[in-house]
Amino acid sequence: MPVSATTIDHVRRACGAAALEKLAEMPFDQLTCGAVIEHADLGEDTALAGRLFTSVAGMVEQGLRDRDQAVLVRLAEDFDADTEASIHDKVLEGLIARYEDYTPIRTAFRHLNKAATRDPMLAAMLITCLNEASRGLLNIAGADTDGLVGMARVKGISGVALACHRDWLNDDTDDLSATIRSLDKRLKQAEDLAQLLRLIDRDEGPKEDT
Repeated sequence: MPVSATTIDHVRRACGAAALEKLAEMPFDQLTCGAVIEHADLGEDTALAGRLFTSVAGMVEQGLRDRDQAVLVRLAEDFDADTEASIHDKVLEGLIARYEDYTPIRTAFRHLNKAATRDPMLAAMLITCLNEASRGLLNIAGADTDGLVGMARVKGISGVALACHRDWLNDDTDDLSATIRSLDKRLKQAEDLAQLLRLIDRDEGPKEDT
């Protein structure tokens, strides 16, 4: 009997969430697909999970994409309701929201970072997920991400997030105030560079590609 798309989506999401939860408990190198699937508690869909995923990295990627997409959906609703906020404010809010969402599983990122130093494929996957999240954030904030200029904007926002990643990992404040200060500082620095390179105009917003 064919498996419905709804069931497949449910299993994928459950495995992605379970992978990140387990990564908060143990190093990436010690985690197995079987342990993740067991933690996902899928019942009769357990066998399907084994067919959908052949690596822990694939499960982690699913989990990251799902969390990032959920954050973007919430932000898009907020941005639609706020017509006065600048692109800077929206991007900053989005970067903060992403780190807030990840804070409960911060240990998972410590484990991922350590594993990525020895696994180029894992590192590439993490960067790809970050770039896609940055592109999505810029799009809902009203910035064009097409063409070479758009690509530069995406890389710039990803660079800001990467530059602040260690600050977030070490941030022991209840409100992530240290992370927010770091994000605001790095974002302003990136905007200064982008303005110098004519990627944005502080008064007119992002320039159109030519």
